[in-house]
Amino acid sequence: MRKAILFLFVLMVIFSSCQDKKSYTVEGCFDTNAYDGQTAHVYSETEDSLGQVTRTIIGSDVIKNSRFSIKGNLVDDMGMGIITIGEFRITDGYNDTAFNPVNFVLQPGTIKFSYSRSAISIGGTEKNDELNKMYEQISRILAVRNEIIDSGKTGWLANNEYQQRTTSVNADLRSTIYAFIRNNITNRAGEFYLRESLEMLSRDQILELYNMTSESFRRRPQLKTFIEELTRVIPNVGMAYANVELYDKDDKPVPLSDYVGKNKYVLLDFWGSEKSSFDDVPTLIKIYNKYKQKGLEIIGIPQDLNKNEWTGSVAKYKMNWPQLADTTTFAIDRYGIEKLPYTILIDQDGIIVAKDLRGSALESKMGEIFDVK
Repeated sequence: MRKAILFLFVLMVIFSSCQDKKSYTVEGCFDTNAYDGQTAHVYSETEDSLGQVTRTIIGSDVIKNSRFSIKGNLVDDMGMGIITIGEFRITDGYNDTAFNPVNFVLQPGTIKFSYSRSAISIGGTEKNDELNKMYEQISRILAVRNEIIDSGKTGWLANNEYQQRTTSVNADLRSTIYAFIRNNITNRAGEFYLRESLEMLSRDQILELYNMTSESFRRRPQLKTFIEELTRVIPNVGMAYANVELYDKDDKPVPLSDYVGKNKYVLLDFWGSEKSSFDDVPTLIKIYNKYKQKGLEIIGIPQDLNKNEWTGSVAKYKMNWPQLADTTTFAIDRYGIEKLPYTILIDQDGIIVAKDLRGSALESKMGEIFDVK
């Protein structure tokens, strides 16, 4: 009997030890009693292989005397958690009682959380102490924002001052986020913050971190699409043109390959509603009439106009060459065009030979190509 009791005691100790290794406590406090009586929740956040995020409440406590304490046991050694007041929701954050969800690393131990209108702090465990460096930078940004709001400044004046005063802080925040992700790239915390920080990190930082992640993480569709776009090569002079789908006046899809590579030079003329788009039309008419029979085709590619607007402009300015609308804006994105008007000249073999030629420079280039023959 004594052996049986001893054996059960040992099992209890082992079981208790295992629980302790998986147990966590989130202790939170606020600098105001405005949240008293409301319920604080801890969510766990998981992401499947398709990138679908699931948030599940794993603990709750009613806030009393500006404090709460939530305890629980983890299934895994570490994951991502979220602290909320009430159900998970994003607020505008511009009033004293607005509370936006706060992310933290859900790991065994006692996690300390404090919140004020201008400062967020998370710590108590190794990974959350690391994470807190980010929150220190965020708190500095919040303090600037709240100071500007309290001063009564609005509109352009407030935005301009905010941008000027937070430029260096944002740079520090970017460096801190990058360092945290790099140190945690093989765990869920690093993967989470990489996914959440894609718009903030530089191209080189993203590619470096992405190549350090697990193969299963890299296979996630949303991330793959982002990386493909990030690494997309914009066709430049000396490179082959990109075949894109455009639309004629009858809304029929027409691939650019219907015109390019047909033993002709093709000039793509990207244009829009700006007056500058029509300044060079006389030059385009001149070179079209002069070189059309020698092997030149012009393709007008209207951008920010509806069909009635662009067909009306074509008639008004006598742009008597094919017009194919970039209805989906895929063409302008694929070619990396950031201003209008913009031209791209493609030779008989589909190789780009010049970009952004206008006026006399365009006439001179056409003379080099056709007048010497």
